[in-house]
Amino acid sequence: MEKIKSYLEETVKLRRRAEVQLQVARTKHLPQQGAEAQRLLHELEVHQIELEMQNAELHQAREEMEEVLGKYTDIYDFAPVGYFTLDRNGIIRAVNLAGAALLGLDRSRLLGRNFESFIVSGARSTFVALLRTVVANKVKESLDLELRLAQMQGGNPPLFVLIEVVASSTGHEYRVVAIDITKRRQAEEKLQSTIRDLQTFSHSISHDLRSPLRNIYSFATMFLEDYGGGLQEEGKQLINTIVKRTVSMGNLIDDLLRFSRNSIQDLSVKPIDMTALAKQIVERLSDEELNRAVEFRVAELPLALGDRSMVAQVLENLLSNAVKFSRKVEKPVISVGSVADKADNTYFVKDNGVGFDLKYLGTIFNAFQRLHSAEDFAGTGVGLAIVEQIVTKHGGRVWADSKQGKGATFYFSLPRQ
Repeated sequence: MEKIKSYLEETVKLRRRAEVQLQVARTKHLPQQGAEAQRLLHELEVHQIELEMQNAELHQAREEMEEVLGKYTDIYDFAPVGYFTLDRNGIIRAVNLAGAALLGLDRSRLLGRNFESFIVSGARSTFVALLRTVVANKVKESLDLELRLAQMQGGNPPLFVLIEVVASSTGHEYRVVAIDITKRRQAEEKLQSTIRDLQTFSHSISHDLRSPLRNIYSFATMFLEDYGGGLQEEGKQLINTIVKRTVSMGNLIDDLLRFSRNSIQDLSVKPIDMTALAKQIVERLSDEELNRAVEFRVAELPLALGDRSMVAQVLENLLSNAVKFSRKVEKPVISVGSVADKADNTYFVKDNGVGFDLKYLGTIFNAFQRLHSAEDFAGTGVGLAIVEQIVTKHGGRVWADSKQGKGATFYFSLPRQ
């Protein structure tokens, strides 16, 4: 009813406009004729003007429609991804230029062919099942597929595409988008190869370097025990230096292995009781520092989402650093707390140790960057690099604030539960 009412209103408006145009067009009176003849002539003239106006409007609408259609065709044809229209049997009924280029055939040779024929045989059943799911559930579905094109020779690399499929409202056609992901797949394979190389490298370090180090350490300590009495003081110092350096080298290997594993290890994300975790690490460090009166203060911390073993490594490194760099302070105090944050949870480890100059803030998280000599404070120079690596992998960030001789505070953020 609303459509009929609208049509009638438009007809009335059109007639009024025609009446006005006719009145303007008449420059002199019509000759005197019968009333019926004058009425009929008037009606004919009005209808003629109405038709001319409708024709002009239709012509304008056609031009506008052709312009819109041209823009749509350009967008469709020159889109950077392949567009296909398939009938309910999977036959290609329409395809854009990118889709034709993707399959390596002219459009005229693609129309009427089954899209399934371009899919490797092992994945065809999966594709057919996907089409059924799209129609049955009336949802968009996506799938990675490997294509085998007719003109490809055995030596040519395979073609991988990500397809997204949606059914038409009637369910008689499918709209398919095909995106070439071959380079992405190649990059993923290269990454997997790199990971395997890293694993091999880690295995080599773990076995090929640890074994000789253990031998050096054992022989040096045995030599010192068996023959230390006959050595001069300088000789004893040299042997002790060998022992210390092998221990340091072993620690460095451990840190490098940890750094390597963290880069390739997948995250096992779960809620973490940060308060309990911090207290557990503090308790262990307290047992190691029995000869020193280190005061630890652990506040109630908000839960975090992350890999517990990795986050434990972050706290372990930061707390160990705080203990180490507070060693020369008469009454060391180390605090673990949190800062309110709208987006993430922010935690900190604060000490009253030697601190550092903020001009070095941009380098302290780099591997092997040391602000103090190994004689003053032992370490490998990898601990803070591991902290940043783990926090960044969790999508957080790490930063610090310090004043030389006044202690340091290290912050890190993690996703909230």
